[in-house]
Amino acid sequence: MNGDSPYVNCSGGDNHVRGGSGGGADDSGSRKVRRRLAGAFLVTAVLITAAAVLLPSGAIILLLLAVLALPAFFFLMARPEYVLAIILFMTFTNFYIFLPMGLFRPLSLLLVTALLAVWLDGRRLVFRDRFLSTLIFAFFLIAFHSMVFAEDFPSSIDEFESLTGVLVIIATVLLLADSRKYFLAFLIVLTLATMISNFFPFIIPPPSEFASKTLMWEEGVLRYEGYQLEANYFAFHQVFIIPILLFLLVKFDRPRCVRPLILAALAGTVFVLMLSFSRGGFVGLLVILAVLLVVERRNRAVMTIAVVGMAILTVAAPALYWDRIISLYEAAKHVSQDHAIMVRVQTLRVAFILGFENPVFGVGIGNFIYHSARFIPFTKVVHSAFLQIFSELGLPGLLVVSTIFIRNLFIIRSMMRSDSNGERAQLGRFLMVQQIAMAANAMFIPIGYEFIFWIPLVIPSLANLAYSEKAGEPERL
Repeated sequence: MNGDSPYVNCSGGDNHVRGGSGGGADDSGSRKVRRRLAGAFLVTAVLITAAAVLLPSGAIILLLLAVLALPAFFFLMARPEYVLAIILFMTFTNFYIFLPMGLFRPLSLLLVTALLAVWLDGRRLVFRDRFLSTLIFAFFLIAFHSMVFAEDFPSSIDEFESLTGVLVIIATVLLLADSRKYFLAFLIVLTLATMISNFFPFIIPPPSEFASKTLMWEEGVLRYEGYQLEANYFAFHQVFIIPILLFLLVKFDRPRCVRPLILAALAGTVFVLMLSFSRGGFVGLLVILAVLLVVERRNRAVMTIAVVGMAILTVAAPALYWDRIISLYEAAKHVSQDHAIMVRVQTLRVAFILGFENPVFGVGIGNFIYHSARFIPFTKVVHSAFLQIFSELGLPGLLVVSTIFIRNLFIIRSMMRSDSNGERAQLGRFLMVQQIAMAANAMFIPIGYEFIFWIPLVIPSLANLAYSEKAGEPERL
């Protein structure tokens, strides 16, 4: 290489001159960039000013939220598990009541879009429990077909739309909760969301338009509803979550503060259940204790917690609560003297009549009230999930739900007999408590198409798959 080479003497003579001329070109280029940025800023300022002047304030807020949400949107598009966790959290807290607009449909659309995106990107999405998935799809088809016979078509459409959203989320849970890690995360999300719904209303009450607590006029007390806005529905959530809290209490012993927190949450859950003054919730709680005494009779720690906890809460419960529970016995002897019991007995009778008159197709989803007017003078839905399904969807709908429940009992029985995996057996015992208690409570509340009814129906299958020997970690995104 000679002295004329541009790669020699880089800091000297000619190179210095060339560097100087290059600096001038850089200055010219930077000025052009500054001009373009200034122009872009000016155009943006004009557009923002025009929007502020011409658009209503609600549209401006929506536009700003959309811009701010874009990064989160692209992040969630590649992580459907996070979208599902958000939907579960929002549903079990019922934070929707704090929002100025409905969020469930946009989140559901985002979830479906994210699933499609990761599938196109090569992720394998498989229903690992195909039999359960088939039963859920069959229930969807039965509900859809029942609309053909609906007399009150608008009510049928509304109920079917709500059920479709529920079953879409349930199907997604079956797709994504495919490992032990995801299953435990699923339980923790449900638990945290339920605890927020249970206790946050003491600090942050619901918005005024939703804060219509049920007043029991005969006792003169308010029934606690959390963020669920209906006392019996709220109580059903507690019956659902108590066995899960018991499992988490046994499962997690590190760090040391976890168990005291779970114990406090468990005691608080039973207490707010009592504040709901739900007689159906009391039946569920009684079944929990009875089944727990049977399946955990050899576990002294669990038995001690259950018995001591119930004794303390029995003393702490308001006296009016026990007056209301005792009224169940009085109502059984004199049904006509308790208006609420009388109405429910009448609707149960009508549900049987409608179911047997229309055993194949039912009267149509969401059509019980329309048809019950032929038999009773009041417009009340039947207070039983199973009779609600029987009367509106006929025997096929009831058969699907019964098949899922009976199959769950066999799955749980298999889990309980697992000698090589103590945690799997323990989970099976608590799920047995949950399934029987929720079936008992569901006989007194119309939740046949609700999320809280369907989630417990799929948990045993998820638990069995998560704790099976073939359970593997999901493909990382």
